[in-house]
Amino acid sequence: MQRNMNNRSELQNEGLTSDPWEQKFKRISRSAWEFSSNSPEESLELASFMGSRALPGDIYALEGGLGAGKTLFSRGFAEGLGIQQPVTSPTFPIIQEYDHEPPLYHMDLYRLSDSDDVIETGAEELWSGSGVTLIEWPDRAEDILPPDCIRIRIQIDGPERRTIRISASTQRMELLEKQLSRKPGGENPGTSAD
Repeated sequence: MQRNMNNRSELQNEGLTSDPWEQKFKRISRSAWEFSSNSPEESLELASFMGSRALPGDIYALEGGLGAGKTLFSRGFAEGLGIQQPVTSPTFPIIQEYDHEPPLYHMDLYRLSDSDDVIETGAEELWSGSGVTLIEWPDRAEDILPPDCIRIRIQIDGPERRTIRISASTQRMELLEKQLSRKPGGENPGTSAD
């Protein structure tokens, strides 16, 4: 399935399955999709779209080098989730909690060395809660990340161009596809009025 992601209101008013996606978003395998972004605005739109469909307990691992756009993606994601306050990189506090339903936990593990440091922050406890978690620099916690986390890899292709790869286990990607197919605030995946 492919879908054009260039209009925020269109994204929020229609589910993924109501129209085929166009060439910007493509399925690479059963467990990975890729999105070509030509601008920060397009990256924000994708992030907002995903945030608007996030569910309690979702964990997103944001990968990419310095300046790739992880915090920009986090801003768009938070906006889609409905968070009104400004979102900045929590490099120094390491964990920033946004009071919302569900709560958003934005983590930046850049200054940590390894999973032992991550455990000391209490981050692992938040992952098992009912919030939505975004983790920048997840490689610092690779050996303790839950296996069902959704990985978002942002690759720099030019000054404003990015390739955004979304991947997870095949089973988790099937659930994610259902999440993205529903309208914001709509039924949870796996539920039906039928």
